[in-house]
Amino acid sequence: MVGQFGQIQQPVKIFVYGTLKRGFPNHELYIPPNSLLEPAWLFGWLFDTGYNFPTLVIAEENIRAQGSQSLRADLTFDPGPPPLEPPEPTQPVELTKVRGEVITLAEPGETLRRLDQLEGFNPAGRSMYRRVLTWVMAETITWAWVYVNGDLNLSRLIASGEWPG
Repeated sequence: MVGQFGQIQQPVKIFVYGTLKRGFPNHELYIPPNSLLEPAWLFGWLFDTGYNFPTLVIAEENIRAQGSQSLRADLTFDPGPPPLEPPEPTQPVELTKVRGEVITLAEPGETLRRLDQLEGFNPAGRSMYRRVLTWVMAETITWAWVYVNGDLNLSRLIASGEWPG
């Protein structure tokens, strides 16, 4: 896959857990229709923000890379092979299986640029969300970009791990 962002090493995937999921308002506005979707989950804490959208907190140890100021570098980053099985959580507070979808992006450069704007991602300063690369469990374990909490207030833990909850 070659485009304005150079050679992309592998399919670019994102994990979505809120308004970007299929059937929610931002899905049709931001996700190209020819993208591939499958159910997925990851370990974390899902919170209601009080503004009709959720935010996610994951263990820092599960973050393989942080989104940077260079979208091209992010898209061509090679994280190596994912773990063979989901790593056991090592947090003192019990983690939840946060359920969502992993989307293989048909137009990764343009889509991530637009999603960064939607999610208020600013790698050089304060951000509503941070874009990070982590493992997610779909049919198999895979790497995916996910927007996690940046500077949003955490209103209420969603114990079910599924939004809306």
